[in-house]
Amino acid sequence: MVRVCAHCKKSWSGGRDCPECGPGFPLFEAVDPRAREMLPAQGWAGIRALYGARRAMLISIVGTLVAVVCSAMVLRQSVAAPIPVDRWIYRGLSALILLGVAGAAVWRASRVARRSRKGYDLE
Repeated sequence: MVRVCAHCKKSWSGGRDCPECGPGFPLFEAVDPRAREMLPAQGWAGIRALYGARRAMLISIVGTLVAVVCSAMVLRQSVAAPIPVDRWIYRGLSALILLGVAGAAVWRASRVARRSRKGYDLE
């Protein structure tokens, strides 16, 4: 849960008191209406960028795992194929599935991360 300090106007990933300001300076949840007033727009853009990067990472990992499993299932069929031409067709199809699904997942993840970074200067 993202929390915001009322004193230094920085966002933190958790805790009760601000790590920078010390004890006595409470952190407010990001969903609290007081936090929306405290944190500048640049701070909210940074939080959106972090959540977008996390979402993009999950999309790319899950897409890659799905691609590997689907490709392995098709590759398994190539072992049982009675005709040598069919074996090569299955192997080629397996490679296409692996590259296509994993590539699509990484492309989609990059789009998600780029869209959530709008308005936030990473430099």
